[in-house]
Amino acid sequence: LAPSPTRSARLRDHSTGGPARPGRKSMSGGVPAEPAICVKGGGGILFPLFGDSEQEWPRGLRIFLYLLGLVWCFMGVGIISDVFMAAIEKVTSKKTRVYDKEKKRYRTVEVWNATVANLTLMALGSSAPEILLNVIDIFAKEFFLEGLGPSTIVGSAAFNLLMIIAVCIVAIPDGQVRFIKETTVYICTAIWSVFAYLWLIVILLLVSPHVVEVWEGVLTFLFFPLLTFLAYACDRGWIGGSKADDRIQVHPDMSPEEIAEAYAELRRQHGADLTDDRAARMLAAIGRKPRSRAQYRIGISAAMFGGKQRRVPRQLSMALPSTLTHLSKRVVPIAVEEEPACTFYFPVTKLAVMESAGYVTVKVMRGGDLRVSAEVQYSTESGSADAGGDFEHAEGWLKFDCGVEEGEIRINIMDDDNNEDDEHFFLKLLSAKAAGEKRAVVADDSRKALITIIDDDDA
Repeated sequence: LAPSPTRSARLRDHSTGGPARPGRKSMSGGVPAEPAICVKGGGGILFPLFGDSEQEWPRGLRIFLYLLGLVWCFMGVGIISDVFMAAIEKVTSKKTRVYDKEKKRYRTVEVWNATVANLTLMALGSSAPEILLNVIDIFAKEFFLEGLGPSTIVGSAAFNLLMIIAVCIVAIPDGQVRFIKETTVYICTAIWSVFAYLWLIVILLLVSPHVVEVWEGVLTFLFFPLLTFLAYACDRGWIGGSKADDRIQVHPDMSPEEIAEAYAELRRQHGADLTDDRAARMLAAIGRKPRSRAQYRIGISAAMFGGKQRRVPRQLSMALPSTLTHLSKRVVPIAVEEEPACTFYFPVTKLAVMESAGYVTVKVMRGGDLRVSAEVQYSTESGSADAGGDFEHAEGWLKFDCGVEEGEIRINIMDDDNNEDDEHFFLKLLSAKAAGEKRAVVADDSRKALITIIDDDDA
């Protein structure tokens, strides 16, 4: 906070042009400054623990003991922060039942929005040590910047902005990619992160140099709820377009009716041949959320300090098969889309062909109602083998007349005289359609075939 004009003039250090802390004498007037904490006669709030007699100890011994105590304090702060983060994780994972007027039934929803929780409680828990250190230092130095104080906040933010982003990019294995899940929220928080530094420049160098006025502190604090609201608006789709709400939502607190509804949606997407066991595995995979910041932090602390490793409970994946089996034995009042008339699939998903063979024939099977005509769309996809150099790209529609159960797709293989490793490419079934009002689908577990070209030039 800004000191009064009289006090500022009285406490200003003429050698630096900035305000000096009360009690610290100026060097410009010839008056010696207070002795440092590490020399005889100096001291701080707590240290040295053994008074001036400690100054006679060997410097190497004191360095070792204080480093050991510093590490011990860091361990204690980390363990306490983990307890705090675990409590916040429990609070943010709370769910409740609300009545859906459109579907005319109750459904389970999370009390805390994930974006709001990450920006408020999660950020508070992970940054609690530096926030407390900043508050303690500011009050101890009578609201004058000296030593740590606000530097802990600015330094932590700079570390997150630069080092954490760099590590996240470098840690991605070669050949893999990662996608930003909520682009609008990411853009919003990224803009505010840069704005925070620009705002510090404005209030500390332009408006009131080297002094933080009361109104500047209040306005800076009000920026936080504004950021939270804008991020929430982006998450809800109020800013940057509508948010897709048609994704299947799975969580351990779902009622049997909600599980049945998710199961019906899976059957609509992947076909009527989906078994209960496979549907249970798919629902468990959908409901398996990525680990939160709190889980990673607690896991690292447990590994470093010898704590007990905690595993995420698998109640969801264990309960789904029995729940689906129970639901299949009774009538659930949920509208399920019409069963597909036929399903297309590859009977063999891995094939090999000699390079000199000239072509490869891939069989496609059709199950279901053979009384209707249908067709399936296909296309080749390059792997280590390139289209145009190792094989001819093929795409189109494979037609099945009434009563036809099996079809073939022929792909030409290009032979050369180069001695090279075996290469592969893919043949994919993209979509299907049937005559009339009937519906046709492609089986999800056999929609892609792997074709390996065996080089025989060295034979």
